[in-house]
Amino acid sequence: MNKISIKEARDLYPYLRKEKEFNIFIIGDIENASDNTKFIDIYIDGDIKNPDGILLRYYNYFIIYSSGEMNYKQAAKIIRDWGKAKVLSGKESHVDKIKDYLDDLIEEENRMYFSAFKEPNFTSSDYKIQKLTPENTEKVIQLLNKIEEFDSRNDESFISGIKDGSKRCYYLELDGHIVSTASTSAESKDATMIVAVATDKRYRNRGYATAVMSKLCSDLLEEGKIPCLFYNNPSAGKIYERMGFRRIGFWKMLKFKS
Repeated sequence: MNKISIKEARDLYPYLRKEKEFNIFIIGDIENASDNTKFIDIYIDGDIKNPDGILLRYYNYFIIYSSGEMNYKQAAKIIRDWGKAKVLSGKESHVDKIKDYLDDLIEEENRMYFSAFKEPNFTSSDYKIQKLTPENTEKVIQLLNKIEEFDSRNDESFISGIKDGSKRCYYLELDGHIVSTASTSAESKDATMIVAVATDKRYRNRGYATAVMSKLCSDLLEEGKIPCLFYNNPSAGKIYERMGFRRIGFWKMLKFKS
């Protein structure tokens, strides 16, 4: 596998857009990066015009994609040699083919439903949903710190994304407390991933997450961006399906030992 520049990586768009929903992170990271970005590395297996596979590093997180058979053993070696990898994620079929080469590093494996927004069915409310600004990111981080399943997130990436506009976060604040929030990650021109959907345990089952998600998805669709997300919580899945998300496959994450 060969490392390529951000400029070279832009030639990968036609290949990546064949499954654009599953490649939201890779496409968005390439679109939002500059030629001197230090926290992204991109490796390809094969010819850049028609590669066999792609491995992308974003900070300490890796994403893998292949349209056929790539050199998974060599991709695993790149992850090992980096030495600080926290998570590898991707389409389930691709992650399953590399995980045997990383078996001794894996602490936890999570399989999630992957859904794309297909049939809008928003819920209207009178709640004042606000868009996060760089000045008050700490408010949302304090809420996310309380959510156990978000323990592997990267606050540095979140803050920098809010500052440079490559991510956005909407939230609902009541009585001086942020009670519910949802964010995007790696926004591209035509799609984006919704992440970190969270509600304070004390305020759940009141429709707050639905209100925040409705506002976020509505704004994304107005901009021509298809929202996608993954989840493994059946209760959350029912909410997403009512809103118009439909399952299109499975996403898998390997969390590595620290």
